[in-house]
Order: sequence, then C-alpha cells, then structure tokens
Amino acid sequence: MENAMALVEFDESEENNLIVCEEALQKIQNLPTSYGITATAIVGPGRIGKSSLLNWLVGKNVFKIGSKTSRVTKGIWMYIEEDRIRNLANIYIDVEGFGDPSKSNVDENDNRLLNIVTQICDVVLYNIRGVYDSDMLHKIKFVCSLFNRYRKGNAVLEKPILVSVLRDFDLDQPECPDTEFQKLFRQNPELLDTFRQTKAFTLVKPKEGKVIDLANTPDSELCEEFLQGRNEMKKYLTNNTKPLRAASNKTINGIVLAENIRRTVKHVNDDDLRMLSKSLSEILKEKNDVIKQSALETYKTEMRKKWPLPIQPETLMGLHEMEKNAAVEHIYEKCFTISGSIEVDEKEFKVDIENMFKEMQKDKCKEALQSAVSEIGQKLRKEEYFEDWGETCFHYDYDKAEKAYRECTNLGPEKLDIWQKYNEEMKTTKELIKQKAKVRDIEKTAAASEKENKEKLEKLAKENEKLEVKRKEFEKSQENDQILQGILGVGRLLVDCGRGITEMYRNVAIANAQDRDRLEVNIFTPRGSSASIGGASSWEANPSGGSGSGSSSGGARSSSPTASSKDTEL
Repeated sequence: MENAMALVEFDESEENNLIVCEEALQKIQNLPTSYGITATAIVGPGRIGKSSLLNWLVGKNVFKIGSKTSRVTKGIWMYIEEDRIRNLANIYIDVEGFGDPSKSNVDENDNRLLNIVTQICDVVLYNIRGVYDSDMLHKIKFVCSLFNRYRKGNAVLEKPILVSVLRDFDLDQPECPDTEFQKLFRQNPELLDTFRQTKAFTLVKPKEGKVIDLANTPDSELCEEFLQGRNEMKKYLTNNTKPLRAASNKTINGIVLAENIRRTVKHVNDDDLRMLSKSLSEILKEKNDVIKQSALETYKTEMRKKWPLPIQPETLMGLHEMEKNAAVEHIYEKCFTISGSIEVDEKEFKVDIENMFKEMQKDKCKEALQSAVSEIGQKLRKEEYFEDWGETCFHYDYDKAEKAYRECTNLGPEKLDIWQKYNEEMKTTKELIKQKAKVRDIEKTAAASEKENKEKLEKLAKENEKLEVKRKEFEKSQENDQILQGILGVGRLLVDCGRGITEMYRNVAIANAQDRDRLEVNIFTPRGSSASIGGASSWEANPSGGSGSGSSSGGARSSSPTASSKDTEL
C-alpha cells in the first residue's frame, strides 16, 4: 500500500451520516487469513501533529500533513503495513481532530468517530500539547469513558492500551508526566479497568520550525531529548502492541475486522450504540457456526473415507469416537471465545455429532439397500418385469435383495426401518407388476381366443367356399335339370300332342267310318224301307247280285273288318 486512504467519511449530503469506503474495507478483507492484525489509532485535538506522528511511526510520509490552520484529515484514514516475515499487518488509523469549527455539531461528530475507534483498535494514542491541566484531563477522561462504555462491554476483544503523548513539552514539572497521567485512573478506578495498560510519554519539540517532517528528517537534526523520548515510546509500542485477539487468544483476521467496521458504522448511523459492543460478538458467533459446520463436515468426510461395508461393530465405534474427538479439538482450536466461553457448547456439539452419526448410519443403510436392489432397479427401468414371467422373476430378485441386505452387519437401528420403508414404497410396484401380469394373461387368453376364432373363421370360410362351389354346382345341375325338365316337358308335350293327334285321327277315322257306313246305308237302303240294317246288309254287301246266300248279320260282320283295317291304316 503506497499511501493512506479514507476508511470512513462524512456524507456530504447528510453531515452526521458516516460512509464506509468499500475500497479500504476490501484491502483489509483481502489480507491473508494467517496474518495477525495490529491496529493503532491516534486521536486528539486538531492541528497538533497527529498525522506527522503516524508518518514517523510508519517511517515515511503516507498521511497528508499541512502547515495551515485548516484541517487536513477528514473522517478516519488508514494505512496498512504488511510484515510478511512475521505474518503481520500493522494498520495505522488517523482520526480527524476534535473540535472542528466547520462542523455544526462538533461534539456529536467527534463522538461518532470515537465510537468507531473503540471497536477496531488495540492501541490508542492520545496526542496532546501543553500540560496535564484539569481541562486536558477532563478530555482524556471523556475518551476513556467512551471506551469504558462501548469497549469494556465487548467481552470478545482484549482490552486496549491507552498511550498519552504530550507533544512539544518545554516546561519543568515537579512530577513525571506518566505519574500525573496515572493519577487520573487512580481517582477513577472504573476507567482503569477499561484498559490493560496505560502509559504517558513526553516529547519535547524535535527542532525549531513551524512544520517538521519527522519521517524525512534525519536523527542528527533532531533534539537529543526528543530522540530519547521517541525511542522510549517506540520501544514500548513494539513490546506491548499485539495483534487484535479475541478473549480466547485467537487472532482476528481481515475478514472479521472488515465486517466489524461495516456493522459498527451502521450502528453509529442508526444511533443504536448499545449494539456497538455486540457487533463483533455477532460476527464471531456466525464465524463459530461456520467453524462448527466445517468440523461436522470434516467428521462426515473422514467417516465416509474410513467406513467400509461390512465393518465390525467395535471397529465402527472406535472410528466414531476417534473422529468425534478430533472434531471437538478442532472446535477448541478454531472457535472464538465469546462472553468468557466458547459459544459452541461441547455437549451440544457432541449431540450434533451423534445425530450426524445416526444420519450416516441411515446413509449407509441406504447405500447397502441401493447395492442390494440395484438389479431390481435396472430391470424396472428396462421394464423386464412387465414381460412374460416378469412377476416370477421380480419375486425371485426381491427375495434375493432382501437376503443380501439383511446380511449387511452393523448398519445401526435404522436398518430394518429402512427396509420396511423400501418395502412400503415397492407395494405400488408389486401391484403394478401383478396387474401387468394379469393384463398379459388376459391378452394371451384374448390372443388365443382370437387365434382360435380366426382359425374357426378360416375353417368356416373354407367350408363356405366349398358350399359355394357345391351351390354353384347345384345351381348348374338345377339349370341342367330345368333344361332336362324342359326337354322332358317338350317331349311330354309332343307325346301329348301325338296322343291328341292320334286320338283326333282315330276319332276322325271313327267318324269317317261311321259316316261311310251311314252313307252306305243310305245308298243301299230303299227310301221308305223299314227293314233293319242287318236285313239290308246282305243286299248291300253284294249289290251286284252275287250269291244270295247268307244272312244280313253275316254281311255286317264282313264289313267290320274293312273299317277296322282303315282305322289301322290311319
């Protein structure tokens, strides 16, 4: 860090409001966590060389100084000096001088800045000029009272050191300045308990001149008495300044200090001064909670590494006790002491360890369960249990998994509960597999029925085809029969016609024969004769006068064959 930078400034828009410079906080926060941090603040009236004294302590001009009556330092400035060899960061804090006449409410502004200083420094340099008169002692007493009110109540940080630096002293005093300074605390014992040490130094004017650059002025040009007093003060500060520590002797790192500054400024702006002494406690409680969680996670990680399956009960308990004790030691080593004791209660922490052990046993049960039922899970994902013989295979794999799980030893009291819970979860799966099996059986039955019906339909179709062929053949035969019947009908008709014709001709022949006979009778029978036909037949039969023998009946019989022969011809 090349030059000092503002840490806390007054808000220009609102005079009494303070603003934290985030860039400066980032510088503090980025300090290595292994670094210890010393914080030395200088306070006192303005324009009496506070910045010059800090420049001398640093060894170079990093804080602005001026020779005019106007004040140079506004708010709170800081400079960080890193000592990488000693893993140390020295923070020098320059506070605006008391009694700035440009401020409307001087006392309130001074008190706001001092309230912040009480929470962040280990050494307070009170820089003054003149003599220890009643007015000066009253001012010192006021500063001490602020530390007593807001730093003493802080049970986290160690008590600070108060060093009074009486500058440019050129008078003879009957008593040592430190003796007079100590009288203040003897008369006010409650203030003495606020600081772990109090010390007063007197520095004469180093040399003649208005403004003296102590950082760049060689010792040869400085007053011997000033050098002697300066070296004594520097030796005292070197021997007694320590890194900011909690009451448990654990150093405050940059992350914690930066957060403490941020919260302190917020409480001051909110006029919530009762929280000043509690802000660091809250931060460290949060830090302790993080450390506690880290210890629990370390315990869990180590147990997972060293806890194989299976494991013998005595081996497991020995491993558990060993890692539990290591976690407790980690708590005592890393956690901050708050209110006189480590905030993380050992009994409570051990209960947390035991609960985590039980949770790990559950995890191991689940791990063993997962291993035992992995094959079931794979087959379920592939839906193999929903195929043929799936239900039988599932019951076989399920029984095998249960046997493998129950054979795992020392999984804790949750072992059976974990399996029971898994069994409850698998009820739905079992029912689903069972339902799927029923559906498959129904589908198989339906498929078989469908196949049988199909075969029947095919058979019926074939039979229908055969019947259709037969029908067609029958129809064809029917057609042939109809043709034959038609032919037969025609034949019968012809026969009937022949018979009719024959009958007609026979009748005609008979009629003709009768007509002939009648004609013959009429021809050969005399008109008006009453002789019978039989009597005339003999004459008629031989009209030419042939033999006259024979009777009329014989003549009639002889004519009959002649008619009959004609009929036959017809």
